[in-house]
Amino acid sequence: MKDYTKDLHIHTYYSDGSTSPYEAVKWAAENNMIEIAITDHDNVNGIKEAKKAADEFNLKFHTGIEFSTEEQGIGLHILGYDISIENKSLIEKCEEIKEMRNRRNEKMIALLQEQFEITKEDILAMTHTGYIGKPVIARALVDKGCIPWEGYAFEHIFGEPEFRKLKKEKITAKEAISLINQAGGMAVLAHPGLIRGLGTRESEEFFSNFDILLDRLKSYGLKGIECIYKKHSAFEDEKFEEIAKKSNLLVTIGSDYHGNY
Repeated sequence: MKDYTKDLHIHTYYSDGSTSPYEAVKWAAENNMIEIAITDHDNVNGIKEAKKAADEFNLKFHTGIEFSTEEQGIGLHILGYDISIENKSLIEKCEEIKEMRNRRNEKMIALLQEQFEITKEDILAMTHTGYIGKPVIARALVDKGCIPWEGYAFEHIFGEPEFRKLKKEKITAKEAISLINQAGGMAVLAHPGLIRGLGTRESEEFFSNFDILLDRLKSYGLKGIECIYKKHSAFEDEKFEEIAKKSNLLVTIGSDYHGNY
């Protein structure tokens, strides 16, 4: 029987979640978790607050982060656990990624303003920490009455050619894994079933290509796979767990909690 008392993939409003670190930890405690990790995108700004809350609720706590990366044209998310949040290289890279995101956001907002009456201030009003990503922009568009629901932005706006040209600048998977290892942590591949570009999901082709990719990531220092994930099928959970064990990699579990979003 699977152990569902751990959630090692939780986001807060320090990236694209809706809740504070305290509220996210409280949610975990109320849902019978005993071991958790906060893994905001590309930053560790909410870790201290979350650790304090985890102590209050008597939960085992892991520092964490989730890097958006690219490996030979394939987008991958790399989770890092038990990292030192004071590590200089890690902090500097997070600041660099923040600047990359800001440059892209400025271009995206300029494109939006050709269609809608919306300002950067309108979008910032949807955040608690100044973090802007596509989900935050979508919420702002709804709040301003520009679109009927958040999903509309992803279905009808962000997919337009002009927006698709605004590629997200990403670090490489090798660099992310190296940063995590240098910070004393363990690098884990997030939600492998969602990886695009390997073939049809659950197919033999997919898993054949996944094995090739995994060998490369292991050579970089990858230590685990997020095998148990809310958007995986039962087949995928079992298959990735089998692959992880065969490859002597850690098996982790995560909900990818984003609060109300």
